[in-house]
Amino acid sequence: MTAAPAASGFAFGPFRLLTAQRALLRDGRPVRLGGRAFDILTLLVERAGQLVSRQDLALRAWPDTHVIDGTLTVHVAALRRALDDGQAGARYIVNTPGQGYAFVAPVTVIEDLAPPARPTAGAERGANNLPSQTPRLIGRDALVGDLRRRLDRRRLLTLVGPGGIGKTALALAVAEDLTDAYPDGVWLVELGAIIDPRLAPTVLAQALRLVMPADDPLPGLVNALRDKRMLLVFDNCEHVVEQVAFIATSLLENAPGVRILATSREPLRIEGEQAHRVPSLESPADSPRLTAAQALAFPAVQLFAERAASAVAGFVLTDADAPSAARIGRELDGLPLAIELAAAGVERFGVQDLAARLDARLEPAVADRRAAPARHRTLGATLDWSYQLLSAPEQRLFRRLAVFMGGFTLESATAVAAETPEDSATIADLVTGLMLKSLVTPHFANGELRLRLLETTRAFALRKLAEHGEVQAASRRQAVYCRDLVDSAAKASDGAFLAVVAAEIDNIRAALAWAFGPDGDEAVAIALAAGSAPILLHMYLLPECHHWMAKAVDALGDADRGTRREMVLQCALGLALMYTQSTSDRAQLALARACALAEAFDELGWQLQALLALAAIRHRFEDFDEALALAERAVAVATLTGDGLALGRAQAVLSSALMLLTRYGEAVAAGQAAYGKIDAVRQAHMIREGTIHAVYAQVTVAAGLWAQGRLDQSARTTRALTAEAEAGGDPAALCLALTWCGCPLALRLNDLDAAERLIAQLQAQAERSGLRAYLACAVALEGQLAVQRGDPARGEARLRAGLAALDEARNALFATPHRIDLAQLLLDQGRADEALAVVAEPAARAERHGGWCATELLRVQGEVALLKGDAGLAEVTLTRAVERARREGALTWELRAAISLGRLRAARGETRQARELLGEVHARFTEGFDAPDLRRAQTLLASWGAA
Repeated sequence: MTAAPAASGFAFGPFRLLTAQRALLRDGRPVRLGGRAFDILTLLVERAGQLVSRQDLALRAWPDTHVIDGTLTVHVAALRRALDDGQAGARYIVNTPGQGYAFVAPVTVIEDLAPPARPTAGAERGANNLPSQTPRLIGRDALVGDLRRRLDRRRLLTLVGPGGIGKTALALAVAEDLTDAYPDGVWLVELGAIIDPRLAPTVLAQALRLVMPADDPLPGLVNALRDKRMLLVFDNCEHVVEQVAFIATSLLENAPGVRILATSREPLRIEGEQAHRVPSLESPADSPRLTAAQALAFPAVQLFAERAASAVAGFVLTDADAPSAARIGRELDGLPLAIELAAAGVERFGVQDLAARLDARLEPAVADRRAAPARHRTLGATLDWSYQLLSAPEQRLFRRLAVFMGGFTLESATAVAAETPEDSATIADLVTGLMLKSLVTPHFANGELRLRLLETTRAFALRKLAEHGEVQAASRRQAVYCRDLVDSAAKASDGAFLAVVAAEIDNIRAALAWAFGPDGDEAVAIALAAGSAPILLHMYLLPECHHWMAKAVDALGDADRGTRREMVLQCALGLALMYTQSTSDRAQLALARACALAEAFDELGWQLQALLALAAIRHRFEDFDEALALAERAVAVATLTGDGLALGRAQAVLSSALMLLTRYGEAVAAGQAAYGKIDAVRQAHMIREGTIHAVYAQVTVAAGLWAQGRLDQSARTTRALTAEAEAGGDPAALCLALTWCGCPLALRLNDLDAAERLIAQLQAQAERSGLRAYLACAVALEGQLAVQRGDPARGEARLRAGLAALDEARNALFATPHRIDLAQLLLDQGRADEALAVVAEPAARAERHGGWCATELLRVQGEVALLKGDAGLAEVTLTRAVERARREGALTWELRAAISLGRLRAARGETRQARELLGEVHARFTEGFDAPDLRRAQTLLASWGAA
């Protein structure tokens, strides 16, 4: 058949290949393929019946990209597995060694294809992260249906059984059938790669694509899922069963729409769990007259025959072999994995000889009935038998693959297993052979092929690795590979390292654990930690970043002190601590050290990061002059980079420093310039990077405009930046927008319904992301909302709770506005001394450093003096507040101070002076006349005019 370039698609067997939609359907259901595999299949089908050279296939799948030898071989093997090539007599792709591949099945060209009911893997289905290839189950259809019904009735269902019984495959089949049933998705949480049980909540957050930078992400996770309807599939729970039980209990108690399907060798043993022991596959009874047709009615024999057909072209189970096939199923206790492993031996021994050899191999396990459960012994013996059938190079590769915790690529397998260039050339063929023997499993993640050992198989391989004394050497090779990967990837100018290295995060964790461990290598550990810093920061794995960077910094020897490597480690440590522990002393020391080293090495990017972080910390301490000096240095460094986005980020922080120092006109101009630079870069390159600093700049603009009395402009800016933050997908940016603008604006405008909605949004996002300072602000804002709704008791309690959390975080910047709110509440209740105590600290700082709240703090102090009967002190203090606001151009704060001073004068009978003072301030407003403060001023002026 010749190529059909105008075709809408192709049909072969039960498949439809839709080229325009880049989708492969099997019986109408999507088969998820990686992008490379899809390109290979498309070219083969377009040239069906022809030999397609390896060069042409590689050019189609990897244009303009060099790939290591053997990559195509492994991709084709994975593609054949996805197509069930060789099963039930189906043949699709054949290999001509050394030349290429041909698609040999009959193909029909589909013209003018109507859109299918389910055109792509994700369309019209709930979101999910299920693997691209879920194994076809045999003899489990009724069980899958039963388990689906059980999940309708029970929220926690645990599939229990020994390794190799098919728990994962069964769970994935159930999950695949339920992707339409859960609006918020079906999510696989793979726990097998976890070394430290404490990482289980982090792995869950990663699976759900949630950012959880907190030391303990579980509370945020629970809150994030509180209103969701989703299915979570916890796979391989047995080694972290206590942690998973705790997570499951928290979700069952607090997230009523979440259901959990778990797989484990033992139940979780928590309330509400229903454990289902997965049965083995049934085999026929022993009978010498058993026919092939009779034997194939049993799932154990059917599985054996299908896997044998995959390994041996043209294999068909005969009547003569049927009793032996049945015996294999029985002797292997109906364990699917053991049967698949055994079927790989048909090509070498035939069915009858294979059955005899298995009998002999299993006899010791059968005899030792007291040693371990029978099925565990059976699988172990089968794995050992399969291992003994491997060639020496295959055995060596299989053992060494055990060090990979999160799957591997052909490149990483080569790095760990190959000792010579000659070895490297054979790895692809060896991996393909292990795939055909069911010892290596392929899957597609984010469009790329990855390979893995099933957890049961990996545990066996790890034992073999230990028996050969190779654990240390293989672990070292794996750690060195990870070190080299992060080093080379971090140098990529296009940021592609994020996707590459993110897929290896479990292996990086394992490599760090080994390298820093008692038998590790400190030099490799320090280098790996430094190379991993960017990815840990980008993935918001901040507690892990803090842990590994601190270990590396503490381990630095004299040779590493004062180097670029120390610079990276100190900067990453400081940034991680800044987010997780706010204003910790170690964060400041680390960032200062990083900044000094970066300046010495002329590393502008790292210097800029350190300067911006240090400025943020000084802001939190309300040390505004030092923060401004750091921001100005940051702008100078960013200018030298020639990077518009970097300059925009620095100017955004500068604008904030200016605003907090009450230089409002300069702040608004700087904020607008910063946003313009960031937005221009984002528009030119169609990227979302810089969202946090774009919002930062707009927050400054909105706050500056409000202070200047340009209230309507501030409100418009606030609504725009809140919408941008919501769309940007950056949790910190959204919390920043809501804390500084969205929630306060609604409260200032007395729009209490909007305030309630925005505060709830802030609280949910802060809890979900583990951003404790923002969560504390949400609590305090709840208090102010309660006050404005006429519930002062609840308002005081929430304000004090929020302030206590902010004090614990040493975040004075966030706390001061809420201290003013609490003081005002206490003043309204006649509690002058308590009000004064609440603002004493920030008032003392304002006397030393000034700052954006200085006018309001003076106003509160004046109100306290008035309440305590010291009218003279009140007059002086309130006059200072008015004059200060006027000097700063803070018309809104001047109005509030003028209202207080005017009421004092009016109470003394000085109505004309009160009217002139407030009238002159009010007259300078040109917008925002519906704001409560302006309406209050208008009411007072009207009453004084009538006096």
